Amino acid sequence: MFDGLAGDPHGRVLSAALVGEERLAEADSSCAIVAVTGQRVVPPNGQDRLPYDPDLIVAAAVDWARLAHRRAPDPSGLLGEEFTLSALQRLHEAVLQEPLFKDTFRRHVLDALEPTGRVSTGVVGRPAAMHRRR
Repeated sequence: MFDGLAGDPHGRVLSAALVGEERLAEADSSCAIVAVTGQRVVPPNGQDRLPYDPDLIVAAAVDWARLAHRRAPDPSGLLGEEFTLSALQRLHEAVLQEPLFKDTFRRHVLDALEPTGRVSTGVVGRPAAMHRRR
């Protein structure tokens, strides 16, 4: 679907990836980090567009990410090994671009999670229970 070489003189290149913060620090100069709004790329540094028009690839990646997050909690491990249910819900709301009801969301994901026995630290108020994917 995306394997045509006509648009890029460099050959085949990875155009889209869903990564967590810790992986962003590992990115080298061959990577361009861009924001995605809806299913459109927001080019960095005030550019009008990215070269080779990646919107079709980004739209497919966004569709994949949304489907994966509807099926499983944090399928790409963006939150790391342990996380709170609130952090997981915020991630899903960001990926899905829609608000989720707290009770419904938790019922949907709890069977795929296990409590770690630890609580969040460095928070104001009552610490939240930490979970991990099964």
